[in-house]
Amino acid sequence: MARFNSKLKFEYPPFLEELDTSRQIVAKKDRLKYEKLEEQIEKIEHTNIETRNIMVRQIADLENLIKAKDREKEQMKKLAGKEIMMALLPVLDSLEAGVKSDPENKSLAAISDMVNKSLAKVGLRSIDANGKKYDPFLHEVIALSEDGEDGIVQSEVQKGYLLNDEVIRTSKVIVSKR
Repeated sequence: MARFNSKLKFEYPPFLEELDTSRQIVAKKDRLKYEKLEEQIEKIEHTNIETRNIMVRQIADLENLIKAKDREKEQMKKLAGKEIMMALLPVLDSLEAGVKSDPENKSLAAISDMVNKSLAKVGLRSIDANGKKYDPFLHEVIALSEDGEDGIVQSEVQKGYLLNDEVIRTSKVIVSKR
């Protein structure tokens, strides 16, 4: 307990001073431990933020890769049969020439229609050129004519074809030019 000396000074008993000193030492140690723990928590939070940012970037990269692969796959699907179609064009030309040379032959016309419908299902269609305005992306001029309106296709010498809206062969045409 506290006691008063003759000069009216308040004095702590010695064990209380030691107890107070011990408390201060323990409090200081606790404060240091607390500060170290706060630093560790801060480092962990910083690491978590960095890890999260890396993960977000990697997820975005993965999504972009998936989108690019989907686009590539769609493009490959779209043009998968291009070589096959190119190889079939002379057959289509022969069928068309056969139908034109013998309009009475109904079986040849039926086969030609069936082949054209089947190929249309996979994206092949002919370019309609007769009577249309000349388009350098769709038509290839092989001769000029002075008959008719300027810049209009007068006749089609060889059919052109589109595969999924991409030109695989231009129409060979005769165009009027004045």
